[in-house]
Amino acid sequence: MIDLRDYTSLLTQSVGRLGVCAVYAISAATTNLIKIGYSETIRSRFSGLQTDSPVELSLDYVLWCPDKNVAKIVEEACHNNLSKRRIRGEWFDISLQDAITAIEANSSRLYPKKEFYTHTEFVQKYTPISKKIAESVERRADEMKIRALRGSLGYQIQRGGYLARIRI
Repeated sequence: MIDLRDYTSLLTQSVGRLGVCAVYAISAATTNLIKIGYSETIRSRFSGLQTDSPVELSLDYVLWCPDKNVAKIVEEACHNNLSKRRIRGEWFDISLQDAITAIEANSSRLYPKKEFYTHTEFVQKYTPISKKIAESVERRADEMKIRALRGSLGYQIQRGGYLARIRI
C-alpha cells in the first residue's frame, strides 16, 4: 500500500512542472476487485474515489509515465488485455500482481525507450529536487522582501526629511 503522504505539495508541484502522469492500481477491501486508471493528480484522484466508494480503498501500485498520452495508452492497453476479467468500467476481478504485471508489461512493450518510475523511484528521485526548488523560491522571496523593505525604509527616511540621500 502506498502512503499518500509521500505526495507532499512540493512533490505535487514537481509533477505539474514535469508533465508526468501515473497509471495506478487501486484495490477495494473485502473484494478481489482492482481498478486500473491514470491520473496526473494521484492524491486528489484517490481521495475522490474513496469518497464515492462504499468500501475502503487502497492505492497499491503507481507507475509514473513521461506524459499523459503515454499513461492513457498504457491504461487502455491494460484494459484491453484484461477485458475478459472486467467487472464494470475500470474495475477488474484480478489479483494485484496481475494488475502490476499488465501495467509494467504494456508500458515496456509499447514504449521500450521511454523512462518509467515506480512510486518509490519517483519519490526518491524528485523529492530532493522539490526541496531544492522550494529553498530557491524561499531565498528569492526573502531577497524580494529585503529589497522591498530597503525601498520602503529609504522612502520613509526620505519622506521624513532625515538623511534624504541615504537609502538603506
